[in-house]
Amino acid sequence: MRQGRHDSQPPAADGSWGLDTVKLSFYVNPDQCDLSSPLWSMTSSKNLRDDQPEADTLSGFHLMHLPHGPFQVHARLYTARNICHLEFPSARFLSADRRDLLPPDALCRVARLIIEDLHAVAWPMFMAITEDGEILWDDDWATEVRMSRLDVARNFLIEDPAIVKASLAAIKGRYQKAWTIDGNANGGWTITNKTESSGRDRFYEKDAEMRGQHFTDRGDLLVSQGTLFRFETQVQKSRLAALGMSRLSDVNAASAWAALEARWEATRWGSPLPGKGNVAVAVSGLPVKQQMELIGFLHMSEVGADLHMTDSQRRRMRDLARSCGLTPGVPVAMLGEPTTRLDLRAGTVVSLGEQEAVA
Repeated sequence: MRQGRHDSQPPAADGSWGLDTVKLSFYVNPDQCDLSSPLWSMTSSKNLRDDQPEADTLSGFHLMHLPHGPFQVHARLYTARNICHLEFPSARFLSADRRDLLPPDALCRVARLIIEDLHAVAWPMFMAITEDGEILWDDDWATEVRMSRLDVARNFLIEDPAIVKASLAAIKGRYQKAWTIDGNANGGWTITNKTESSGRDRFYEKDAEMRGQHFTDRGDLLVSQGTLFRFETQVQKSRLAALGMSRLSDVNAASAWAALEARWEATRWGSPLPGKGNVAVAVSGLPVKQQMELIGFLHMSEVGADLHMTDSQRRRMRDLARSCGLTPGVPVAMLGEPTTRLDLRAGTVVSLGEQEAVA
């Protein structure tokens, strides 16, 4: 049995989390594929390995007309290996509203409908046709579909974006080498933690991304409740294997939520947020000498002067700051005793519990 983080807490039940972009692959029967189909509007050639002949890659976009609008699938067929890759924004299969995400338990059904629509040009090995013309699917067909990318996301509603942006920009995640912060023409904000091949984690202002686009107001996500943000983890390759989601049959609400939790924990973006108040209150439980030392370090971190410290000095001061619920790098004027944090399950900023505040 594949090992994953299925021992996590039950998934959030509010419907504001789920899947977006999906990339999957399966072996095809070359005798049943239509290589002359107009779908294959682009071709390229390359050697897969030195000992292999030149191989063709056929690609194109397949359009499905759904009740709420068009839905596009990017298909690639690798003729030397007889493998088809499909990439699509799964969230748009059920809704045109960009706030919506696909419930993970629905992915198998969505994938089947897409494959069914494409089977005439990219015929899967797990499909067979009888003498009577009946098409049969293998009972375990979903185990024969491999996942190569899965974007799992959670919507957040935030009343005070400024303190969240400043705090997240200063938090260093586990094993994180570097993060980037970007803006866009609509005044949006995105913080990204990425690797070369395993995937990336993003927390960004969804409201800004949708600015200028038409969508219908609904009772579950009203502008008056705050600014809409989204945490999105793009899980690829080794992370899919580590999280037990290498095959389509592995993807469900429990495994997707476990992946979301694992990446949220790795970013440490759920760390305590500074409260509005005097930083002296937050450090008041320390001996006076340590208070002076920590407040000085926080000022140094704000202006980047902590780079002149040794790694051990910086690590000791960061641990001391964390013990007080403070995040080095956040402007000291914004630092006060921590009272809240971003909560993945709630999808918003929540108050710290009494024990949590002490910890």
